[in-house]
Amino acid sequence: RARKERERELADRQAEAANAKRMEEWRKEREKVRQEMAAELRGDMSKDQEQALLKQLQEREGERADDCYAAFVVFNHEESYIRAIKAYRGSENPLYRFFQPEALRFNYENKLIVKKATDPSDILWENIQTTPCQARSRRCATALASFIIMMLSFAFILTAQLSRQRFTEQVPDLGVCKEGLPAAFIGNYENVTRNLRMQRPGQFVAGEHDRSCQSFGTSRKYLSYENIGVTFALEACEEPYNVAAVLRSASKGGFAEPIKDPGCPDVRKEKQCPCFDPSSSKFCATLPCHDESLEIKDVRECGHFAASTVIGCYCLQAFDDAVQRLGTLAGAQEFTDKEESVCGEWAAAYALAQTLTLLAGGVVSV
Repeated sequence: RARKERERELADRQAEAANAKRMEEWRKEREKVRQEMAAELRGDMSKDQEQALLKQLQEREGERADDCYAAFVVFNHEESYIRAIKAYRGSENPLYRFFQPEALRFNYENKLIVKKATDPSDILWENIQTTPCQARSRRCATALASFIIMMLSFAFILTAQLSRQRFTEQVPDLGVCKEGLPAAFIGNYENVTRNLRMQRPGQFVAGEHDRSCQSFGTSRKYLSYENIGVTFALEACEEPYNVAAVLRSASKGGFAEPIKDPGCPDVRKEKQCPCFDPSSSKFCATLPCHDESLEIKDVRECGHFAASTVIGCYCLQAFDDAVQRLGTLAGAQEFTDKEESVCGEWAAAYALAQTLTLLAGGVVSV
């Protein structure tokens, strides 16, 4: 509190010093004018000099006419203050000022607005000479700047929210690995068992199979289910996808246009595509989108999952198998050595999507 009082006292002293400086400048100016008037009276000036002086005085008087538009009045007695407030009660109302008595006007001509002044410590003395027009201009500029900042903030937050939603949808949904994904390939849920796992080709032919998938995308990898009664073949990657299922999935997910990936399972096909992109940002429709009779509300509904989920499910299963056989450290090392070509890119894309989702969510929260 003492610090605030000192700061207030310092501000008052600075204001007094500024006012004293202005008064001194005004005094010097008036002294100069008196000297010029005295010289004129003594006849020391020519006619041209007299006319120039008169013009200069008129210009100065004209400038001063607009300099002062308000004043602080201090009364010696409280009774005088109360009487003045009562006499000018309602003077801020234009209608009242229209009928303001001449005796209450300045020089019996100019209408006055009289109101109680604020505490001197709350007055910004450096802004006293600010005209109402200047004050309005500053307020408009401040309001415009605030509006622009608010609109930019709104646009930034909206963009962050949309980005968060997009990144969230691109994160692979590993929850469909056990049932939803194999069912989409098989065409039903009855034949889905816990032993169903995606398989890679043998070590010596895996590279050749991956290269055969590169015609559908340079980063695609060859994966397939075995012993599920479904054939995987490259020609299936070129067959058209179930448009009706995609449209249903798009309407459920709120997409403006159907989004599909060549590796998405389609039960209408006799063969399924074995080429999958670990960083694909496209989506696949779930089985109930292909067959509405399989849809169960709140249990099995038409929806979508990221196409990269297929690779994610394989990598998750491969990591679990390695850890169970060799332990955490040895299993992780074997998984890294063996599956880096397949799961390395997927893991990087998965981590990036998770990071962007968290960042976008953080921006929205802030």
